[in-house]
Amino acid sequence: MTTGRGQSRPDSANSLGRTNQLTARQLEILALLRAGRANKEIAYELGIGIGTVKQHVVALFRKLNVTNRAAAVSRGNEFDWRAGNDAPLIEAAEHGAAVEARPVTILSMREDGRNNALNRAVSVAVGERDCTLVMRPNDGVDIIFGLHRVDERDCLDALAVAYAASNGLREEFHRSGAPAPALRAGLSTGMALVSVRRRGGWTGESVAGRPIARARDLRDVAAPGRLEMDEASRRMMAFALRSANDGERQSELTLPLDRATDRLRRGCRTTPAQVIHGRRDEKARLDAALASLAEGRGTVVWVEGESGMGKTTLCRALRSDAAAMGAAWIDAGCGAVQPLGEVLATLGRGQGRPPAQAVIGNDDALAGVDRLLRKGPLAVLVEDCHRATDDETRLMLGLAGMVTTRPLLLLGAGRAARHPLLQGAGTAIRLGRMGQEDLSAVIADEAGGRLPPPLVDRVLDLAAGVPLFAVELTRAAVATGLSVGDALPLPLSLVALVLSRIDSLDLDRHLLRLVARRGDAELSALSAGWDGIEAEFEAELGRAVAAGVLSRSRDHAGFAHPLVGEVVRQTMLAAGGEGGRTLASRVAMTREAG
Repeated sequence: MTTGRGQSRPDSANSLGRTNQLTARQLEILALLRAGRANKEIAYELGIGIGTVKQHVVALFRKLNVTNRAAAVSRGNEFDWRAGNDAPLIEAAEHGAAVEARPVTILSMREDGRNNALNRAVSVAVGERDCTLVMRPNDGVDIIFGLHRVDERDCLDALAVAYAASNGLREEFHRSGAPAPALRAGLSTGMALVSVRRRGGWTGESVAGRPIARARDLRDVAAPGRLEMDEASRRMMAFALRSANDGERQSELTLPLDRATDRLRRGCRTTPAQVIHGRRDEKARLDAALASLAEGRGTVVWVEGESGMGKTTLCRALRSDAAAMGAAWIDAGCGAVQPLGEVLATLGRGQGRPPAQAVIGNDDALAGVDRLLRKGPLAVLVEDCHRATDDETRLMLGLAGMVTTRPLLLLGAGRAARHPLLQGAGTAIRLGRMGQEDLSAVIADEAGGRLPPPLVDRVLDLAAGVPLFAVELTRAAVATGLSVGDALPLPLSLVALVLSRIDSLDLDRHLLRLVARRGDAELSALSAGWDGIEAEFEAELGRAVAAGVLSRSRDHAGFAHPLVGEVVRQTMLAAGGEGGRTLASRVAMTREAG
């Protein structure tokens, strides 16, 4: 066997043989050892006990014939990965293509018998969603979310696809009079290595990651008509819904395919109203809007801010006060698991399930709101307004028109980039970063005294004023049981959230990698590492600064937020060979190619 440079390596065959004997779980643990993870962090990331991790580590050492972690990593790096399924990734990197570690969600489905029918049902079910289909002859379909654009709601989209495909398959066979075949599904979430274009998006060349095989394994053990999901998928669903603490179960790990999304929509438990730290002026303005509602006057308020600023928490803090004054409250969203039009039409009819028709018209939704308003005042919270489709925008305009004559409070939460038609309606409340004192109170509430002061300081530094970042980092630190000297784990939820924002901005990845390697660097050093003309460097730097991803002083540039920089370092430099690590050593544990 030869290496990529043509040099002989006599021990490669033996190393390859040893490593091929490792179980899938041992391969995962070896990858995490290579990334410098402690046993506690490995247990948290894989959702297993620390004792189980120790047992796997001992077995791993025995198979590799080593006695410590450094030796295990070194031995695992010895062989040439051209012999495995990751060769396309290695070759892509050697020819200049970028390879990133990205959060992906995999939905794997299989019917007992007729694969063509499943393929048709899945093709219809995915619709316009940003995902990639891998149709495997006689082995079902894999649907991969996150290759082109990451979204923290990918798990919810995958669940909706499973539900729609199951119903589509049943309807097709019902029309023919034949019994529908049994359908099984598996849902997995995790990190994969993906070849990407310079401005983001999958090149279409290669992807490798353990979640792909894990989704198939879950599918194969699922009972007929059921979907099995892993712990990481459940946590991401809880995060996307901003539901109760991920230490509690919001949904089953096994769901019936014929009503999975309906159960998730109606059965998930949202986080109880929290104590609001800071945001005093903003809360006072919302209280004033609610007081107007109590007097029979409607109003429109937009609560705006970047991801994680606490928009939803602030709005939901009004819910108990609204109930006390006899007002009804509705939670809905744009492009969400609780779509605005469907929720309004359904609740307006007083039913506990969605209407039978597939398409909900705005007239139905507005009629439903009118019906509810006859019973008393109503508050409607619409999340993710920046995602609104043209149809959802028209519906919100219709609601905004009702507030002038009816006791309706329309609360819209989202980023500042609302649809142009909504710009002139209502007043806006803008949320910025929190101060240290208020953010410390958020961390104290979440940690409950279980986080030592030095770790609290680290959370404060990395969260840098963003309350959702502080909450997720604190939860991960507490769940992992960190000691003072341990490194803070970076939750998959925050990786997905940050990359979702970066993917939507069409920024130059080469520039982001330059800044990630050098930290807060002199502009001259960054310009020297640029692979184009200086005018292009200035233009791309200006775009990244305007987007809020990078910040710039007179002669320096760096990441505008420390957590964004950390995410970029751990994902965009994951396969770049920095610090003497080769691509082969980084992708070694992601053998299951898509």
